[in-house]
Amino acid sequence: MLALTFFDYGWIKVLEMQFGQPYFLLDTPAGSVTNFPLLVLFFGHSSAYQIFIGLSEVICGILLWFRRTMLPGALLSLVIMGNIVAMNFAFDISVKLHSSLYFFIALYLILPDLPGLFKVMVGRAHRFIQRTVMSFKRLSRRRIIQIQTLTLLGILGYGFLTQLQHQNQTHQTYELTGAWEAADRYGSPYGWQRLFIETSGRPGGPVRTMTRLFSGEAEPGIAFISETDRRLRIVINGSTFSFSYELNEDVLTLTETEKARRVFNLYRKVYD
Repeated sequence: MLALTFFDYGWIKVLEMQFGQPYFLLDTPAGSVTNFPLLVLFFGHSSAYQIFIGLSEVICGILLWFRRTMLPGALLSLVIMGNIVAMNFAFDISVKLHSSLYFFIALYLILPDLPGLFKVMVGRAHRFIQRTVMSFKRLSRRRIIQIQTLTLLGILGYGFLTQLQHQNQTHQTYELTGAWEAADRYGSPYGWQRLFIETSGRPGGPVRTMTRLFSGEAEPGIAFISETDRRLRIVINGSTFSFSYELNEDVLTLTETEKARRVFNLYRKVYD
Protein backbone atom coordinates (compact mmCIF):
# COMPACT_ATOMS: atom_id res chain seq x y z
CA MET A 1 0.00 0.00 0.00
CA LEU A 2 2.82 2.37 0.86
CA ALA A 3 4.57 1.63 -2.45
CA LEU A 4 1.40 2.35 -4.43
CA THR A 5 0.93 5.60 -2.52
CA PHE A 6 4.46 6.72 -3.38
CA PHE A 7 3.90 5.87 -7.06
CA ASP A 8 0.78 8.04 -7.12
CA TYR A 9 2.31 11.06 -5.40
CA GLY A 10 5.58 10.65 -7.30
CA TRP A 11 4.07 10.77 -10.79
CA ILE A 12 1.99 13.82 -9.86
CA LYS A 13 5.16 15.70 -8.97
CA VAL A 14 7.10 14.44 -12.00
CA LEU A 15 4.34 15.80 -14.25
CA GLU A 16 4.27 19.04 -12.20
CA MET A 17 0.61 18.68 -11.27
CA GLN A 18 0.74 18.98 -7.48
CA PHE A 19 2.32 22.41 -7.25
CA GLY A 20 2.28 25.40 -9.53
CA GLN A 21 2.58 29.15 -9.65
CA PRO A 22 -0.87 30.71 -10.06
CA TYR A 23 -0.62 34.17 -11.56
CA PHE A 24 -2.78 35.80 -8.90
CA LEU A 25 -0.43 34.43 -6.19
CA LEU A 26 2.64 35.72 -8.04
CA ASP A 27 0.96 39.14 -7.99
CA THR A 28 0.36 38.98 -4.21
CA PRO A 29 2.94 40.73 -1.96
CA ALA A 30 5.21 38.17 -0.29
CA GLY A 31 4.20 39.31 3.20
CA SER A 32 0.54 38.59 2.44
CA VAL A 33 1.06 34.98 1.29
CA THR A 34 0.63 32.48 4.11
CA ASN A 35 0.52 28.74 4.80
CA PHE A 36 -0.49 26.54 1.86
CA PRO A 37 -0.22 29.22 -0.89
CA LEU A 38 3.31 30.00 0.33
CA LEU A 39 4.21 26.30 0.18
CA VAL A 40 2.75 26.01 -3.33
CA LEU A 41 4.77 29.00 -4.57
CA PHE A 42 7.99 27.67 -3.04
CA PHE A 43 7.79 24.16 -4.49
CA GLY A 44 6.28 25.36 -7.76
CA HIS A 45 9.15 27.78 -8.37
CA SER A 46 11.54 25.06 -9.59
CA SER A 47 10.46 22.37 -12.04
CA ALA A 48 13.74 20.51 -11.47
CA TYR A 49 13.10 20.33 -7.72
CA GLN A 50 9.55 19.05 -8.23
CA ILE A 51 10.79 16.32 -10.58
CA PHE A 52 13.59 15.41 -8.14
CA ILE A 53 11.10 14.95 -5.29
CA GLY A 54 8.73 12.97 -7.52
CA LEU A 55 11.43 10.61 -8.79
CA SER A 56 12.64 10.10 -5.21
CA GLU A 57 9.16 8.97 -4.22
CA VAL A 58 8.88 6.66 -7.25
CA ILE A 59 12.28 5.10 -6.43
CA CYS A 60 11.17 4.72 -2.83
CA GLY A 61 8.07 2.82 -4.00
CA ILE A 62 10.18 0.53 -6.21
CA LEU A 63 12.46 -0.33 -3.26
CA LEU A 64 9.43 -1.10 -1.09
CA TRP A 65 8.03 -3.44 -3.75
CA PHE A 66 10.76 -6.11 -3.40
CA ARG A 67 11.52 -7.98 -0.19
CA ARG A 68 15.32 -7.66 -0.40
CA THR A 69 15.12 -3.87 -0.84
CA MET A 70 12.12 -3.29 1.39
CA LEU A 71 14.17 -2.13 4.39
CA PRO A 72 16.15 0.55 2.50
CA GLY A 73 12.85 1.64 0.92
CA ALA A 74 11.19 1.88 4.33
CA LEU A 75 14.12 3.90 5.71
CA LEU A 76 13.99 6.26 2.73
CA SER A 77 10.22 6.59 3.01
CA LEU A 78 10.58 7.38 6.72
CA VAL A 79 12.85 10.31 5.86
CA ILE A 80 10.59 11.55 3.03
CA MET A 81 7.37 11.24 5.02
CA GLY A 82 8.99 12.72 8.15
CA ASN A 83 9.81 15.84 6.17
CA ILE A 84 6.29 15.99 4.68
CA VAL A 85 4.67 15.54 8.10
CA ALA A 86 6.81 18.35 9.53
CA MET A 87 5.82 20.69 6.68
CA ASN A 88 2.13 19.83 6.98
CA PHE A 89 2.10 20.68 10.67
CA ALA A 90 4.38 23.73 10.34
CA PHE A 91 2.33 25.24 7.49
CA ASP A 92 -1.03 23.99 8.84
CA ILE A 93 -1.85 21.90 5.75
CA SER A 94 -5.12 19.94 5.89
CA VAL A 95 -3.62 16.49 5.09
CA LYS A 96 -1.81 16.01 8.42
CA LEU A 97 -3.62 12.73 9.18
CA HIS A 98 -2.79 11.10 5.83
CA SER A 99 0.91 11.97 5.92
CA SER A 100 1.18 10.88 9.57
CA LEU A 101 -0.43 7.54 8.70
CA TYR A 102 2.12 6.88 5.93
CA PHE A 103 4.93 7.86 8.30
CA PHE A 104 3.81 5.33 10.91
CA ILE A 105 3.37 2.62 8.26
CA ALA A 106 7.01 3.13 7.25
CA LEU A 107 8.02 3.02 10.91
CA TYR A 108 6.04 -0.21 11.38
CA LEU A 109 7.95 -1.84 8.51
CA ILE A 110 11.27 -0.93 10.12
CA LEU A 111 10.48 -1.96 13.71
CA PRO A 112 11.27 -5.73 13.42
CA ASP A 113 14.75 -4.91 12.03
CA LEU A 114 15.40 -2.05 14.42
CA PRO A 115 17.43 -4.05 17.01
CA GLY A 116 19.77 -5.37 14.29
CA LEU A 117 20.19 -1.92 12.76
CA PHE A 118 20.95 -0.47 16.18
CA LYS A 119 23.66 -3.08 16.86
CA VAL A 120 25.35 -2.26 13.57
CA MET A 121 25.18 1.47 14.28
CA VAL A 122 26.78 1.21 17.75
CA GLY A 123 29.42 -1.25 16.54
CA ARG A 124 28.16 -4.34 18.36
CA ALA A 125 27.66 -6.21 15.10
CA HIS A 126 29.77 -6.27 11.93
CA ARG A 127 26.92 -7.17 9.61
CA PHE A 128 23.16 -6.95 9.49
CA ILE A 129 21.17 -10.18 9.41
CA GLN A 130 17.96 -9.73 7.46
CA ARG A 131 14.68 -11.30 8.52
CA THR A 132 13.74 -14.67 7.12
CA VAL A 133 11.91 -14.38 3.81
CA MET A 134 8.55 -16.10 3.41
CA SER A 135 8.90 -19.16 1.16
CA PHE A 136 6.44 -20.73 -1.28
CA LYS A 137 6.62 -24.45 -2.04
CA ARG A 138 5.26 -24.29 -5.59
CA LEU A 139 7.06 -21.14 -6.70
CA SER A 140 10.80 -20.62 -6.84
CA ARG A 141 12.27 -17.35 -5.63
CA ARG A 142 13.27 -16.51 -9.21
CA ARG A 143 9.68 -16.98 -10.40
CA ILE A 144 8.36 -14.79 -7.58
CA ILE A 145 10.75 -11.98 -8.53
CA GLN A 146 9.71 -12.28 -12.19
CA ILE A 147 6.04 -11.97 -11.22
CA GLN A 148 6.83 -9.02 -8.94
CA THR A 149 8.83 -7.26 -11.66
CA LEU A 150 6.15 -7.67 -14.33
CA THR A 151 3.46 -6.50 -11.92
CA LEU A 152 5.60 -3.52 -10.93
CA LEU A 153 6.20 -2.48 -14.55
CA GLY A 154 2.47 -2.74 -15.23
CA ILE A 155 1.58 -0.60 -12.21
CA LEU A 156 4.24 2.01 -12.97
CA GLY A 157 3.16 2.29 -16.61
CA TYR A 158 -0.53 2.41 -15.78
CA GLY A 159 0.00 5.02 -13.05
CA PHE A 160 2.11 7.27 -15.28
CA LEU A 161 -0.31 7.11 -18.22
CA THR A 162 -3.30 7.71 -15.94
CA GLN A 163 -1.72 10.82 -14.40
CA LEU A 164 -0.63 12.03 -17.85
CA GLN A 165 -4.20 11.66 -19.13
CA HIS A 166 -5.49 13.51 -16.05
CA GLN A 167 -3.01 16.31 -16.71
CA ASN A 168 -4.19 16.65 -20.31
CA GLN A 169 -7.82 16.76 -19.16
CA THR A 170 -7.40 19.34 -16.40
CA HIS A 171 -4.68 21.70 -17.66
CA GLN A 172 -5.40 23.81 -20.72
CA THR A 173 -3.11 26.62 -21.82
CA TYR A 174 -4.78 29.22 -24.04
CA GLU A 175 -3.22 32.14 -25.85
CA LEU A 176 -4.86 34.35 -23.20
CA THR A 177 -3.37 32.39 -20.30
CA GLY A 178 -1.34 34.73 -18.11
CA ALA A 179 -1.56 38.03 -16.25
CA TRP A 180 -2.97 41.13 -17.94
CA GLU A 181 -2.75 44.71 -16.71
CA ALA A 182 -4.63 47.90 -17.51
CA ALA A 183 -2.56 50.97 -18.32
CA ASP A 184 -4.58 53.12 -15.90
CA ARG A 185 -7.93 53.15 -14.15
CA TYR A 186 -9.53 55.29 -16.86
CA GLY A 187 -8.78 52.68 -19.50
CA SER A 188 -10.52 49.91 -17.55
CA PRO A 189 -14.31 50.41 -17.40
CA TYR A 190 -14.84 47.77 -14.70
CA GLY A 191 -12.10 48.98 -12.37
CA TRP A 192 -9.93 45.98 -13.24
CA GLN A 193 -6.29 46.73 -12.61
CA ARG A 194 -5.26 43.20 -13.50
CA LEU A 195 -6.90 40.12 -15.00
CA PHE A 196 -5.44 36.65 -14.33
CA ILE A 197 -6.30 33.63 -16.50
CA GLU A 198 -4.88 30.39 -15.12
CA THR A 199 -4.07 27.05 -16.77
CA SER A 200 -6.36 24.95 -14.59
CA GLY A 201 -9.39 23.65 -16.48
CA ARG A 202 -10.63 21.03 -18.92
CA PRO A 203 -10.16 21.69 -22.65
CA GLY A 204 -13.25 23.58 -23.77
CA GLY A 205 -14.41 24.02 -20.18
CA PRO A 206 -14.02 26.84 -17.66
CA VAL A 207 -10.64 27.98 -16.39
CA ARG A 208 -9.91 29.74 -13.14
CA THR A 209 -9.68 33.50 -13.35
CA MET A 210 -9.34 36.40 -10.96
CA THR A 211 -9.49 40.18 -11.24
CA ARG A 212 -7.65 42.60 -9.00
CA LEU A 213 -9.35 45.99 -8.75
CA PHE A 214 -7.59 49.33 -8.45
CA SER A 215 -8.99 49.43 -4.92
CA GLY A 216 -6.90 46.35 -4.11
CA GLU A 217 -9.75 43.86 -3.83
CA ALA A 218 -9.43 40.46 -5.52
CA GLU A 219 -12.47 38.84 -7.15
CA PRO A 220 -12.23 35.14 -8.15
CA GLY A 221 -14.27 33.67 -10.98
CA ILE A 222 -14.17 31.50 -14.07
CA ALA A 223 -13.57 32.21 -17.74
CA PHE A 224 -14.75 30.50 -20.92
CA ILE A 225 -12.44 30.96 -23.91
CA SER A 226 -13.14 30.12 -27.55
CA GLU A 227 -10.01 30.64 -29.61
CA THR A 228 -11.76 29.74 -32.88
CA ASP A 229 -14.44 32.44 -32.43
CA ARG A 230 -12.06 34.64 -30.40
CA ARG A 231 -14.61 35.01 -27.66
CA LEU A 232 -14.05 35.48 -23.93
CA ARG A 233 -16.75 35.16 -21.27
CA ILE A 234 -15.91 35.89 -17.64
CA VAL A 235 -18.20 35.11 -14.69
CA ILE A 236 -17.36 36.90 -11.43
CA ASN A 237 -19.62 37.12 -8.38
CA GLY A 238 -22.66 36.18 -10.45
CA SER A 239 -21.97 38.86 -13.08
CA THR A 240 -21.16 37.83 -16.66
CA PHE A 241 -18.88 39.85 -18.95
CA SER A 242 -18.82 38.87 -22.64
CA PHE A 243 -16.15 40.05 -25.05
CA SER A 244 -14.67 39.47 -28.44
CA TYR A 245 -10.92 39.81 -28.32
CA GLU A 246 -7.90 40.52 -30.48
CA LEU A 247 -4.38 39.62 -29.46
CA ASN A 248 -1.50 41.57 -30.96
CA GLU A 249 1.72 40.30 -29.40
CA ASP A 250 1.41 41.41 -25.74
CA VAL A 251 -1.61 43.67 -26.18
CA LEU A 252 -5.07 42.21 -25.55
CA THR A 253 -7.96 44.24 -26.97
CA LEU A 254 -11.38 43.44 -25.47
CA THR A 255 -14.60 44.56 -27.12
CA GLU A 256 -17.92 44.17 -25.32
CA THR A 257 -20.44 42.12 -27.29
CA GLU A 258 -23.34 43.61 -25.32
CA LYS A 259 -24.42 46.95 -23.90
CA ALA A 260 -22.28 49.92 -24.99
CA ARG A 261 -19.70 47.81 -26.86
CA ARG A 262 -16.82 49.51 -25.10
CA VAL A 263 -13.29 48.75 -26.22
CA PHE A 264 -10.26 48.70 -23.94
CA ASN A 265 -6.73 47.27 -23.92
CA LEU A 266 -4.89 45.11 -21.42
CA TYR A 267 -1.15 44.50 -21.50
CA ARG A 268 0.54 41.21 -20.69
CA LYS A 269 2.39 41.29 -17.39
CA VAL A 270 5.33 38.88 -17.24
CA TYR A 271 6.39 37.11 -14.03
CA ASP A 272 9.86 35.53 -14.09
